[in-house]
Amino acid sequence: EEEYTVKVKKDNAVKAQWLPIHNTNRRTPPDIRRGERLLLYRFADSERFFWVSMGQDDHLRRLETVIYTWSDTQDEDDDATDPDNCYSMEVCTHTKQITLRTVKRDGEPYAYTLQFNTKYGAVILTDDVGNYFELDSPETCFTIKNIDGTYTRWDKRNINMYAPNEITMEAQNRIFMKCGSSTITMTPTNITQRSPRIDLNP
Repeated sequence: EEEYTVKVKKDNAVKAQWLPIHNTNRRTPPDIRRGERLLLYRFADSERFFWVSMGQDDHLRRLETVIYTWSDTQDEDDDATDPDNCYSMEVCTHTKQITLRTVKRDGEPYAYTLQFNTKYGAVILTDDVGNYFELDSPETCFTIKNIDGTYTRWDKRNINMYAPNEITMEAQNRIFMKCGSSTITMTPTNITQRSPRIDLNP
């Protein structure tokens, strides 16, 4: 029956760590919002708390960023969650991008990155040696280029191309070719050749 005084800290929130139950390949926690119902776990009588989304309030979600990874290494000394050892997929509605990425940790000869940029309107596929493909929807343009410098660009109603060695082509209406300063225009009924004028008496 002896009186005493004590100070107590209280709050309406508790610090908790995301627990990826049934989502072990997911590297980012769900972007939960106010009003979502969660399950809270406490380890014995410690002050460590963990949370899991119940998945019953996903309609409250708005913009999200989610990253998944999958191990691509057999080396027991490697960290299987290291991005350099994993295939990965990132979906980000904040920046409006989806990125798929592979690595070379288990004998693959090449690594690839495929990215959709829906904010601008483009798709890019690249490998790790310099080849790439790009679709630019606003500009109505396809671009393909390889490591050897071979290049083609479908730009609206025009096609531009370059090859260090040889180009073979066929057209129904007209073919226009340029080699250095000389040009050749071919139609079904006519071939026109133009070369730079050579002045023999400068």
